[in-house]
Amino acid sequence: TGILNPNFGYTNDGGLQLTVPVYLNLAPNYDATLTPRIIGTRGAMLEGEFRYLTKNFGEGELSGSYLPSDKKYNDQDRKSLQFKHDWTINPYLTANFEYNYLSDIDYIDDIKNNPNISTDLNQRRLAQLNFANAVPGLDASLKVETYQTLDKTLSDAKRPYARLPQFLLNYTTQNPQGWQFEYHNDSAYFQKDINDGSALAESGTRLYNSAAVRYNYRTPWAFAIPQDRKST
Repeated sequence: TGILNPNFGYTNDGGLQLTVPVYLNLAPNYDATLTPRIIGTRGAMLEGEFRYLTKNFGEGELSGSYLPSDKKYNDQDRKSLQFKHDWTINPYLTANFEYNYLSDIDYIDDIKNNPNISTDLNQRRLAQLNFANAVPGLDASLKVETYQTLDKTLSDAKRPYARLPQFLLNYTTQNPQGWQFEYHNDSAYFQKDINDGSALAESGTRLYNSAAVRYNYRTPWAFAIPQDRKST
């Protein structure tokens, strides 16, 4: 626990800036960093990061920031929040969670000081379950994915779809010689709420299937792989 290297600088937009990170060694399996930050033309803000490692439920990181009454942004509060968690449930199942939030579209250019902050104009929120390694050549995932759209001028019709949910399955037989079979499935329900009348409701299910059969003929001096593929 202690004060890390302070940082001093100057920008045309923010003026003089000073950050003083304070590291908190709270326990062997979790810690935190609090960073008071002074931005000359905007005011004082607080940034924070909390990292943790659990025995049975994975590891993750929570970070965020808060700048009250930004003097150069109509005295509006500026905020950010990021959360990521990875969990290896067993040798065959893993889970991933991700949540991103920014108070406004200009935060990325005006204030961003945290490498964990995504620069995408559509901030992702994701929950995903992954299955692999139980059967050679087989993997699958199930995910729910939505977005926070930072550009408030976009009509609802131009905002990204949410996947509620999406299921992916891939299987390839593991024989490099002879007959080989391959199958892919992508099934998803896409939802987009249209509340401003810019388009008709745009939601629906997409099913994609692809299968292939090939014959692997390989020798030290030549190879031939004829294949037939079908998609629906």
